Amino acid sequence: MINVPYAVCGHGVFVTLGIFNSQYDPSMSVDCAFKLQENFVRELEKRFVVNNDQIPVCVVNKKGINHLSDLDLVEIIKKLLDTVSGIPEEVEKANLERRLTVTQTLSARCRKLETANEDLQQQQLNDRDKKLLSDCIMSLLEKNGATKNRQMSNVEFKRLRLRLEHAEAEVCRFCV
Repeated sequence: MINVPYAVCGHGVFVTLGIFNSQYDPSMSVDCAFKLQENFVRELEKRFVVNNDQIPVCVVNKKGINHLSDLDLVEIIKKLLDTVSGIPEEVEKANLERRLTVTQTLSARCRKLETANEDLQQQQLNDRDKKLLSDCIMSLLEKNGATKNRQMSNVEFKRLRLRLEHAEAEVCRFCV
């Protein structure tokens, strides 16, 4: 297995394959193939962290791989290994630190958004509970008011009934 500075996997595969499918022509020259490869790198730079300006490329089709001698393959592998070993650790470390910083910033932003979302949901629940409580209190007050009105009506009715009975008794006393 050959270690190369950058490999395309995951989403990058779809990006590069999309470019490849739309721009590749089997009859294209080596220069055109290198330009196509530059398009891959540019697109990947937009989407991923890629800082190596000279990513080694070897154009070999299915037929060509069978015609390469073992010595040619060994030379290609040596060239690739030399370019891989030429990447300083400081560059890799800086790339990792930058990616870590970006990841930490994004995760902090996600946490803020999650907290804001939870606060909003809690506020909406509190508002709903307050409205339900207010509606319940108003309903109870209306029922209580209706009950008091009935009680007052009953008291007034009893008072009128007593006055009527008293007036009837007075009338009966005069009649006798």
